[in-house]
Amino acid sequence: MANGGTIDRDKVFEFATRFRKAMEQTDLEAMAIGFRMFPRGACSDTSLLLGAALQDHGLGRFQYVCASKSEGGSFESHAWLRAGSLIVDITADQFDGMPPVFVGEDTGWHEKWGPITELGDGDYRQCAGGYAAELEGSYSLVMAKLS
Repeated sequence: MANGGTIDRDKVFEFATRFRKAMEQTDLEAMAIGFRMFPRGACSDTSLLLGAALQDHGLGRFQYVCASKSEGGSFESHAWLRAGSLIVDITADQFDGMPPVFVGEDTGWHEKWGPITELGDGDYRQCAGGYAAELEGSYSLVMAKLS
């Protein structure tokens, strides 16, 4: 982070892009079950791993946020990271028209999810019970691929 705690958007984008590439290179079968169809259905767990990695690399602390929507009888939910107005989302491409890595201010796409709920620190280590331990193994596998 820059002086005064300001998050450097360009550095976050560069790191998030490398993290996404590391996720793609990791054996998803060796990871926690929530990652098996990455990026589809992996937004929550991925956000928690990315948030920990961003913090561990001095790029800022992010909040884990989640929202849902119902359209045409179907229900969908999505999760991402946020620090102030900065959104970091590396699984939005599971939905039509979104890039694999999004770092920036909301363009309206994230807001369309309806009420957004902040669920606390975007860091898997804050999860209760055995869930944090389960994600720790996945975190280690991704970090080993990070270049």
